[in-house]
Amino acid sequence: MKVESLAGRWADDEIAWTPAGPDGEAAEQAPAGIEYSICTGATLAQDRLEPILRARAAELGADVRMSTELRSFNQDADGVTALLHRDGREYTLRADYMIAADGHSSPIRQALGIGQDGRGLLHTVRSVLFRAPLEQYLQSGISQFEIEQPDFAGMLTTYRDGRWLLMFPDEQDQDGPGLVTLIEKAIGRTDLPVEIITTGRWELSALIADRFTSGRVFLAGDAAHTLPRARRLWCQYRHRGCPQPCLENRLRGFGSIEIRTCWIPMMPNAGRSPGFGTDKFSQDRTTAGSRRNRTWKCL
Repeated sequence: MKVESLAGRWADDEIAWTPAGPDGEAAEQAPAGIEYSICTGATLAQDRLEPILRARAAELGADVRMSTELRSFNQDADGVTALLHRDGREYTLRADYMIAADGHSSPIRQALGIGQDGRGLLHTVRSVLFRAPLEQYLQSGISQFEIEQPDFAGMLTTYRDGRWLLMFPDEQDQDGPGLVTLIEKAIGRTDLPVEIITTGRWELSALIADRFTSGRVFLAGDAAHTLPRARRLWCQYRHRGCPQPCLENRLRGFGSIEIRTCWIPMMPNAGRSPGFGTDKFSQDRTTAGSRRNRTWKCL
């Protein structure tokens, strides 16, 4: 929801999550042939979500190894061998494929010699996690708010456990009183107790890898692309072996946008996607990401 502040004026209509059409306006209904999820958006803190995902992955047979460092890797025609470090010792691990989901700086991408293209650094984003008694502003069911004021703009969201997160572009470090002042601007009130839990800083950038694969190594997430919000672009992807199109929805707020796909690298070996190998994956993903990157430059 676009708001002046939580206690201030709210926009007449909730921000549409349906991708906008060519004129920039949200479509009245889904284009023919595209199915949208019946699920609505939800906000769940990373420290609550990751244990759930980890437990489920282990339940399905995944070997999850925490506090493990990748020291090096090499690949051949049949697989990838990784040198790992854990609990003071080094050992090797062999796999058919390796997925590089090691963040925007991605040492794996750099080791592969894969470059990046795009506008680069846009600005620095600050975040502050805090507690405040703001439950009264959640009665509508909305939990994400885009703050727009003449001298302040940011994104405010809640994990619905008493914690709130405020994100805003800011190149300067803020002390405790300064952060409280910004939180009060976003809330629109100065009469509530505010407890700052922690703060963060990250860089908003627009970069995309020159390619998303190198042999049997796949780039994923920020290692492949860091793309800011784009209000006027939506893309549909359909691949062989995939019964439904995969839709990349534009996301409001700060942060990178993941390209979701229902195709996975193991499909060629499983026989479910004949001829649809790593080169095809890289070509499709890079083309889609570059289109989004170019469009953002024009906004």
